[in-house]
Amino acid sequence: MEIDTIVRAGVFLGWLVAASALLLRRRGRREAQTHQPSRGAIVGIALQLAGMAIAWGRGGKGDAPLLAAAGEAAWVLAALAVGLAWASALWIVAAVRSLGKQWSLVPRLVDDHDLVQAGPYRIVRHPIYTAFLGLLIATGVAFGSGVALAAAPALYLAGTWIRIRLEERLLRGAFGEKYADYARRVPALLPLPRFGRGAALLLALAAAPLAAQEPAPPVAWPEFERAFDAYVEAGAIVGAGAIAMRDGVVVARRDVGFADRDAGRAVDERTIFHYGSITKTLTAIGIMQLRDRGLLSLDDPVSRWVPELRAVSDPYGSPDAITLRMLLSHTAGFQNPTWPWDEGEPWEPFEPTEWEQLVAMMPYQRLLFEPGSQYSYSNPAFIYLARVIEEITGDPWEAYVQKNVFAPLGITTSYFGNTPWYLAEHRSHNYELRADGGRLAAVDQGADFDPGITIPNGGWNAPLGDLALYLAFLTGPAADAETARRWDFVLSRESLEEMWQPVMAVDEDGTGTAWSDVGLAFFLDRRSGRLVVGHTGSQANFRAFLALDPARRTAYAMVFNTSIGDGPDPGERELAALLEAAERLLE
Repeated sequence: MEIDTIVRAGVFLGWLVAASALLLRRRGRREAQTHQPSRGAIVGIALQLAGMAIAWGRGGKGDAPLLAAAGEAAWVLAALAVGLAWASALWIVAAVRSLGKQWSLVPRLVDDHDLVQAGPYRIVRHPIYTAFLGLLIATGVAFGSGVALAAAPALYLAGTWIRIRLEERLLRGAFGEKYADYARRVPALLPLPRFGRGAALLLALAAAPLAAQEPAPPVAWPEFERAFDAYVEAGAIVGAGAIAMRDGVVVARRDVGFADRDAGRAVDERTIFHYGSITKTLTAIGIMQLRDRGLLSLDDPVSRWVPELRAVSDPYGSPDAITLRMLLSHTAGFQNPTWPWDEGEPWEPFEPTEWEQLVAMMPYQRLLFEPGSQYSYSNPAFIYLARVIEEITGDPWEAYVQKNVFAPLGITTSYFGNTPWYLAEHRSHNYELRADGGRLAAVDQGADFDPGITIPNGGWNAPLGDLALYLAFLTGPAADAETARRWDFVLSRESLEEMWQPVMAVDEDGTGTAWSDVGLAFFLDRRSGRLVVGHTGSQANFRAFLALDPARRTAYAMVFNTSIGDGPDPGERELAALLEAAERLLE
């Protein structure tokens, strides 16, 4: 078989792989917000197609094909052309996979459009255009001539420049500063700052097979999946999700069941769950921020900002002895529930809804032990901490967290309280298991509920992707200097590690999950000889688990939308096995 036949077949197959990736992804594309292509987009596409057509041509009379003119070097040139074609094709496959169902021929946004920065989008902002340039060059070598190879890239790049301008105008309008930050860090088309100007394009395309690979999941992930599925089945869970992370990147994910069973809406990457008491870690970070800004000391009495607490009965002295540090570590002596008189009556609130209600209850409560002498999990303690944040800053707690934690971390879909209308279709319902004729039935309790005044100790709603951004901040490292700068605005690594120092030994965290110590809001487990940090959450039938190994920079999060109202968990044994399997994800 002649060399030109071999190289042309190899390049043609590269085109076939690239085209198939784009066409198959287009079939499942999500609904777009805009539909009419602009004149500029049509011109850009026409120029790109003209460049591609020239690359396939033979040139004018007397213009010899490149392979024929290469002589003894023809085999080397042929190998480079086929390698470049296939590297480009795999780069397109990886880019389309990262982009998901957002890919479109013309500039447009789809509903819930995401700013993709994974896979090849970490290297250039428009990797599909970069890859087609590689395919065009390989095609010029295999099918064209020197004249064609010189003219084709010029036309293609002119069209690409027009399309990039249109697409980036749309993305800047949709994502604002988030996209501006991405554009500052990542070049548009050619990764020149990363690889040098000489062989930038060839090196970028040669890396395509690596970019096409998914991050390797933890070795223990198959075992975890089996344990996860076993608990979902034994515990009659309607819907659940889990992620594993390493070095700030999600390396494995599992979504099972339904977010809304009656509607047939499955759990997916956009499903919004409720994380209960994991919210307490946000409140604690807010207190640490104010400490680092010199606005308070952790050993200040909480009554300095919440004088109403002086009405609580303290048989051991004065409530003025209760410090912010004691509230953060659940050692102040306050009771566990915010509403302490639950008798199961239908008139009782799910949670108190106003601060004045808590104040009215204070004269009828007493401390359980001398402040600072022992541990006892307390939900109202974190409402008092939130009150401190509000008194010092003048911001409602929700606004403070949005501005000082979520915004700098790039967390955009999280919210508190009722679900925003534009996110309602992604909100998971919660399900309560009830006895029904000798079996357990999962009863739909709806999507939203009123957490009342308890939002600072248990109100966080978010997709698992937002939890991943939070865990990336907790584990580190920052991907670049700009991210490190924004993370330091939230909290320095030194202050985070201070929160992970043991304050008092514990057996469990109030939900039955075993730990060895409590720090400042976070729970610690040092039983295995290494430090594991985490928190759990349980409210309104949602249950969530979050843990990380700071030394290994590994983490996991899992969440379930179903729990039992009264009686033992039917999947208690499977849950214990699942927690053991989850811990091995951190190794």
